[in-house]
Amino acid sequence: MKKFLSSVLSSFFGALLAVFVLSFFFFVILFGLFSGLGEKESIRIHDKAVLRIDINGPLPDRGSDEPRLVFSGDDFDLREQTGLRHLLKSIEMAADDERIRGIYLNLGMVAPGAATLEELRSQLSAFKESGKFIIAYGEVVGEANYYLGSVADVLALHPAGLFEFNGLSSERIFFKRALDRLGVKVQVFYVGKYKSATEPFRYDHMSDASCEQTRALLRSRKDHELSAIAASRGMSVQYLDSLQRELAVFSPGDALQAGLADTLIYVDELYKIMKRKAGIDPDSSDERLQIVPLMKYYEKLKGDGKFLDLGPDTMIAVVYAEGEIVTGKGEDGKIASDTYVETLRKLRENDKVGAVVLRVNSPGGSALASDAIWREIVLLRREKPVVVSMGNLAASGGYYISAGADKIFAQSNTITGSIGIFGLWLNMGDLLTEKLGITSDTVKTAPYADAGNVFRSMSPREEEVIQGYVNSGYQMFLEKVAQGRGMPVEEVHKIAQGRVWSGSDALSIGLVDQIGGLNDAIAEAADLAGIRDYYTEIYPREKKFFDKLSDMFGTEAGVESWLNSEEMKPFRTLIDHAGMLSQSGEHLFYRMPYDLIIR
Repeated sequence: MKKFLSSVLSSFFGALLAVFVLSFFFFVILFGLFSGLGEKESIRIHDKAVLRIDINGPLPDRGSDEPRLVFSGDDFDLREQTGLRHLLKSIEMAADDERIRGIYLNLGMVAPGAATLEELRSQLSAFKESGKFIIAYGEVVGEANYYLGSVADVLALHPAGLFEFNGLSSERIFFKRALDRLGVKVQVFYVGKYKSATEPFRYDHMSDASCEQTRALLRSRKDHELSAIAASRGMSVQYLDSLQRELAVFSPGDALQAGLADTLIYVDELYKIMKRKAGIDPDSSDERLQIVPLMKYYEKLKGDGKFLDLGPDTMIAVVYAEGEIVTGKGEDGKIASDTYVETLRKLRENDKVGAVVLRVNSPGGSALASDAIWREIVLLRREKPVVVSMGNLAASGGYYISAGADKIFAQSNTITGSIGIFGLWLNMGDLLTEKLGITSDTVKTAPYADAGNVFRSMSPREEEVIQGYVNSGYQMFLEKVAQGRGMPVEEVHKIAQGRVWSGSDALSIGLVDQIGGLNDAIAEAADLAGIRDYYTEIYPREKKFFDKLSDMFGTEAGVESWLNSEEMKPFRTLIDHAGMLSQSGEHLFYRMPYDLIIR
């Protein structure tokens, strides 16, 4: 009956959505295709140019070199999607590019993930060592982006803007009361007192254990970021902490008076400062300042063949594992087991591949899919070195697939761990029968033949069996981690129980090997493989735009794939929570909650 209802409801809503999507977005895509792509042209970079980097919103690790439909605030645009790799590579190349005199860091209110900011800050610090300048400027600047901007030589703010410096907080959303009112009972099975992913369905508030681990995460991140800001600005951590506690800084004027900013200026004044630093007379109208957007710079370098290196014969493959872990082929923005198993197998069999770096940025997901990917990583490790680089989040299933590697790198503020498991089952009897008038009758050949029937609660025997199933899944998780990390199972259990850790805390308890970013992990992989000369390739291979377009509208699955893709993330927060309750054939998850929001 559950499968029948799921099929009927999904078909109904799927058809409704398909009509809307196909009638509206098809014209959006065609318009973008014929108006946007045709206008694309390469720029010529002049001497004394400044590279502009805009920081205001989420930033995926990989990004895209192929045009894709991207939601940008209030509109859809057909363009390449900027990723962390674009930023890091462009900054690295700009440091040696004589045409680029400095970087203009345009700060906004919304920041990428903490570990992403850490990698960017590290790359910007390396850029400064080249002797070139960095100017950070913002009109409305959030605390996380200020952490990034504090690395700049000059930090300027708009006089009438807004500046946030009031500490970190974490907010969660709970559905328990709403589900009670609807007559939906969620039966939860889990292991680990810190496994908080199920709490939105069990409580209307955070548990003590969840508060404990969240408080530890916030404290670790705060200590790290305030220490870095203090070093950059020549202040004490105690002073910065007092500013946050007293809410002493809220406006740009407050920030200037407190020493967090260097000057309050308008954009025209900012351009004069940049012209002067670039070696241009700020009052001259004959010589203009060229501001080069980062993606334009990246595309120019790529078009000029600057990233081609045909010398080395050995490749280090960088495999981006970003998003929720799911079974099957999956789609953009997901770590699909079939796709990743096939990719890792081909890399294992490819003699040109000397080592593999797995870049993990995932809250986890399907237990079955996680185990399939873990197995392929173990097989790969027997043939060549495998090093994991953790991004903002590599927890639960994200940690599971990491545990089989030779070494694990994380940033200090990476969120990792969450070694635990949970399962969710629905009892929709009250909603269907009492509120909607839908009834059910069942004929069966054994007492538990209708196990999982959404019209009734589980019996004590069914609950016993399911909890045993969950317990065995947790034990398997412990054993995989123990095997990969060289630790006794009992020791892993002490630090597991679903608890999340910051990267720095994970280092102290043996869950990661070293603090560092993607480039550090690549260097380590080369060292483990004994490689001095190598080039890197990115996997899984990115589909060409027209292949994506064909996949998107060629089948019903394609429409569903697009609805679940990266560009539709702004609409998916609540849908993702509901999805955990109804994934066909999936009941056990190695997964972190999506709504662990830190700001």
